Amino acid sequence: MQESRKLAIIVFADIAGYSAMMQADEVSALAVLDRFKIILEKEMPLHEGQIIQYYGDGCLLSFDSAFLSLRAAT
Repeated sequence: MQESRKLAIIVFADIAGYSAMMQADEVSALAVLDRFKIILEKEMPLHEGQIIQYYGDGCLLSFDSAFLSLRAAT
């Protein structure tokens, strides 16, 4: 069996202050979370990124290059 390797840049993105948002106004915080997911799902293909998994208010992303990951993050 031949072993293969692939360079991957892993990024974890989350919503800053989300716990405080949830305590202050749960409905608004959930709307922010929905918008966060919509933006990620729209933008990641444009930057050649892949959504690996959502974790609460965070998301694990994968890219094939550091340049692509930095471009997506900005």
